[in-house]
Amino acid sequence: MIALRAPHTFGNTARRRAALVAYVGSSLATQSLAQQPLHTWDFRQGPGEWWAANGVAPLTVQDGRLVVRVVGFDPFIHCSRGPCLAIQGNDRQFIRMKARCNVKGGAEFFWAASTEGKDSGFEASKEIAFTLPGDNQLHTYNVFPGWEGKVTRLRFDPPGGEKEGVVVEIESVEILELPPSPRSEGPVWEFAGTLAGFVPARDIEDVKVKTDGAELVGHGSAPTVAISKLSLDADSLPWLTVDAGATESTVLTVRWSDEEGKFQPGAQATARLPQRKTHHALKLADRRGWQGRITGLQVSWQADDQPVTMQFRKLGLGGTPLGPPCADVLSLGFDRAFAFLGQSVTLGVVIRNSGGEPLSGASVQARGPGDPEPAPIPALAPGQDTPVRLRLKPTQLGELGYNVSLGRHGGGGAARLFVTHPLPPTAPEQGATVARDQAVLASGTVRLRAPGFEQATIRTGSTRFGPLFLELKRGGSWRAVATLPAVGAVQLSAQRREELAAATATPLRGGMPGLRFEEAVLDGSGRRWTATAEYRLTVDPHRIDVTHTLKAGGPGAVYRFDGPQLRVGEGSFGSAKYEALLPGLEYLEGGEVSSSDRDIAPPGDLRVVSHPNRICIPVQAVTSPDKDLVALLWDNRQKWLGEHDQPAALFASPNLVESADPRIDLAAAGPPRSANNHLLGLFLPSVPEFVDENELQAQRPVELQAGQELMLRSSLYVKPNADVLDAVTEWCRLFKPGAIGDPPMALKEHYALSLRGFEELLYTEGKGWAGVKG
Repeated sequence: MIALRAPHTFGNTARRRAALVAYVGSSLATQSLAQQPLHTWDFRQGPGEWWAANGVAPLTVQDGRLVVRVVGFDPFIHCSRGPCLAIQGNDRQFIRMKARCNVKGGAEFFWAASTEGKDSGFEASKEIAFTLPGDNQLHTYNVFPGWEGKVTRLRFDPPGGEKEGVVVEIESVEILELPPSPRSEGPVWEFAGTLAGFVPARDIEDVKVKTDGAELVGHGSAPTVAISKLSLDADSLPWLTVDAGATESTVLTVRWSDEEGKFQPGAQATARLPQRKTHHALKLADRRGWQGRITGLQVSWQADDQPVTMQFRKLGLGGTPLGPPCADVLSLGFDRAFAFLGQSVTLGVVIRNSGGEPLSGASVQARGPGDPEPAPIPALAPGQDTPVRLRLKPTQLGELGYNVSLGRHGGGGAARLFVTHPLPPTAPEQGATVARDQAVLASGTVRLRAPGFEQATIRTGSTRFGPLFLELKRGGSWRAVATLPAVGAVQLSAQRREELAAATATPLRGGMPGLRFEEAVLDGSGRRWTATAEYRLTVDPHRIDVTHTLKAGGPGAVYRFDGPQLRVGEGSFGSAKYEALLPGLEYLEGGEVSSSDRDIAPPGDLRVVSHPNRICIPVQAVTSPDKDLVALLWDNRQKWLGEHDQPAALFASPNLVESADPRIDLAAAGPPRSANNHLLGLFLPSVPEFVDENELQAQRPVELQAGQELMLRSSLYVKPNADVLDAVTEWCRLFKPGAIGDPPMALKEHYALSLRGFEELLYTEGKGWAGVKG
């Protein structure tokens, strides 16, 4: 599967034979490849034998382009009503289509083959997918199907089904073939003047082979190159070294096939590739499925939003990493996300020697307000890693950034910390109060406190209060159990999300005591948008009701608007816990972590932002080691804009979202803060209409007009000596779910369905029963 979107010449060696690259200068020579045309459809004279087979209006030609107008479900067109090709397939052949489309979506080519002289027709196993960008611009798509046998017909499936109104205009379709390519059997592949046997598999726009490497332009969800028919002993090759660079920061994923040639779930490893960094090492021996005989490799990277060029020089498997000593930052973050001015905090950095030679004499330097002294890195053998801790005292208020450097020995990273004034030693225990040094909302059992400080923002000279410290009274004393930004966060562009940790504060009037926090943000046109959060006590002293609103200052797009973002354990019990719960998706005890592959193999293991229908009860809950309960409750049916409902829920225990986990989009998550807490949150707009699962911002932002508002309601539930199921009980009492209704089938049918699962789905001949499928 491979899509090439712009007209390019192919590099030397088979266009499909692509793998990894390192940075190559534009002045280096590029060897061009001869491309043998096997069949061409040119629509300047009409549609020819192509015909609308299903869900498509009758084909017409306009300005020399075949017009494919989607009018129904499962649209597709055929190149003819019977066999029109006689091509003996191989993996060097590709389909080139020049076309434009008005809607972004997935497209496919199917092909039919003949067996013993009979046309087998179009089958699900004979298809290749690619993506049309939907920008109504003419692009060239090079799609490598990897077909075999005698190919007799072609079918094109445009985007459609749910999105009627799609129009694809096709200028031409060609089938071309590249010459054979030199191949390496590994365990080291060098890409000087060759693709070494790797072939494009999907979402590759262009390939150039140069004298010191190969250059691949990818654009799509997972640009991929692959090599098959290998025979490698995994046990003797625990390390993979990638000598490669990317034009943008991205995430590299390597998958492998077993002795039967199958890519099993979970048989993969990922690495974050910062821009300009060219040496990477992955310890495959730590990953599920790296055992026995390895028969194939797939290498992919992220390039959803814009093309990302990978430049590969070498890919090598070995007993240790390859190359000179190289220090890599595996993870970094502070011991807390919020700190007090003058308070000592720890910046933790985990460093690995990703080179093939010992590393010595290296140090870590962090630069930012209150620069800490450099910390030495202990001598590291190839592949060895170690934690390094730097102590610092922030000298400024507000959002601070720290850059971490490893000097000449490797790369670095960045981390963020919000600094505020210390909380006063005492605070009211009842009611809502706003004083100069703090804002307080307290029920006698649960308390929100926000330290006050002067901060120059859009409202110059105003006193800001924040962040919020959530406290619980137990045994006669108050203890911190969580923190949260005063007004959540706002993101009005694809590039920048602004956390509103502090805001102005005023008491609410009428009804139960409450506090209103308000902050303004400017969009790219300088228009002022207003974000508010109202926290109000209830008759239950353990519950605080919360309402977040965002009012548009003009027409514009919202990529993300946060409701409550609870960092549970922040500043107290940290990432420890007794239990954690997200009903339907996560039940965790003690040291267990969310989004684990223990029960669900990648990519299904990642469950930080799930489809709302996967969440059985809209509750997120964590209990401390001594069973203080902190929970977030919400009504999943609430309308947040017009008829839009079901807010997006964010869950990570501990907080992998803000700790540079390679599975998380760093551009959306921003620089790491702290993993030493549990993240419970809600945001708008919703999955799946606007946000894809496990993404941290909308891929399809919600559009607002001036004066329109987004509104998100939720409740904080905090209770001492409690269980996570107490939060479920409170949700049922609060929202009163309706009757369950009649079962979808009789009990006897349930038994039959369960038996079928054991007898047909979970059982594999010769291997027995699996505990889980998927």
